[in-house]
Amino acid sequence: MGRVDENYKNIVLNTFARQAFRDVADKDYILARTCYRMGLINQFFWCGLQAVEKYLKAILLFNNKKTLNLNHDIKKSLKRVEGIKKAELDIDEKDREFVRQLNKFGNNRYLTKSFDSDGNELFKLDKLVWGIRRYCNVFGYVLTSSEFKKDIYEAQIKDIELKFYKDYPNKFQIFGGYLEKVLKMNIRNSQRENLVWC
Repeated sequence: MGRVDENYKNIVLNTFARQAFRDVADKDYILARTCYRMGLINQFFWCGLQAVEKYLKAILLFNNKKTLNLNHDIKKSLKRVEGIKKAELDIDEKDREFVRQLNKFGNNRYLTKSFDSDGNELFKLDKLVWGIRRYCNVFGYVLTSSEFKKDIYEAQIKDIELKFYKDYPNKFQIFGGYLEKVLKMNIRNSQRENLVWC
């Protein structure tokens, strides 16, 4: 009975991570791009922070890790994610610098401090989101049948880390992902327009 309970708990947790975190993060990301397109830079930072925060928390939940006491601190969330052996994110120092920028300016909803923009924030958000989003999935599950038992973790990581996806991270497809659904919508759909703009 304990094994069934554990499997059920994992299914519920993974469904929650997908629906309440990864899918909502996808929507926050589209909204961030929309704000940037409209010149609403302060709102762009807030929505960008929300998207990255939820992607990182989704990674933690997909790996059965706690998300308590993280609030909107994505530097803290990133550090916790990097403590997961399975989730070796492929982000560089420029990505980390943008995480710090989002962390600083994203919480500035009431304009309590000044913020600046170098005009490249959309590119930086795109790079960061498509770099970490690849890890927002269940990893290391075991395929079993009467003849074999195979852990597919290594195959999943090998797929994510292909040079093609490092060069073109937005080409990585998550089965059932919200962004993937939006990309298949009619070209005049406003969500799709804002997702592919620039």
